[in-house]
Amino acid sequence: MLRFLLALLLCLGASDAQAQPRESDPDIGTVQLHNETVYYDVEGRTPYTLLEHLTEHGPVVNGKRFFGLTEWEVNAEYRWKEHTTRCSIEDLTVRVMVKTHLPQWHPPAGTPFETRTAWDRFVRALDEHEDGHRRFAEEAGEAIRWRLISLHTPTCDRIREEAQRVVVAVLDEYDAHNRAYDAETGHGRTQDAVWPPAHLVAGTH
Repeated sequence: MLRFLLALLLCLGASDAQAQPRESDPDIGTVQLHNETVYYDVEGRTPYTLLEHLTEHGPVVNGKRFFGLTEWEVNAEYRWKEHTTRCSIEDLTVRVMVKTHLPQWHPPAGTPFETRTAWDRFVRALDEHEDGHRRFAEEAGEAIRWRLISLHTPTCDRIREEAQRVVVAVLDEYDAHNRAYDAETGHGRTQDAVWPPAHLVAGTH
């Protein structure tokens, strides 16, 4: 599951009013990616006790609780430059801050080996699913960088407005990608991010 936190543009100012125009350079600008994983604790010894804790303590989005969550925040800082016939963006830095929420369990003494190994597989699968959302965050940051350095306006009066429009459009596009990814994977169920797994449920009967 993914949640966007913020899209923010910081415009640092204008300079070099009579500078010569330059063609778009794919190497202009940088994307700085910061990944953080935070854990919420679950307790229990049986598969169903663990499920209760997952559904009680997992992250919540729009009133619905999930086992895992990836959030990202995008911040683009830049300067604009006015040329003789156009205005363009310079000195661009796109920062993408990604936070992933995952469960953490410390098995108590006497926990069956099968339950411990099943939990390890579940958490790896859940992290694999969330990694798909993390990759989209990185791609979105690069898409914002590329589209902003390709942005030109006749004058600098509207450069901030147009830059904001570009960022919003990219985030809308990647929101759609993330929703499609969750729909395709069943929020990770097709990737084995399921608890309790079927073989443990069968073993309780």
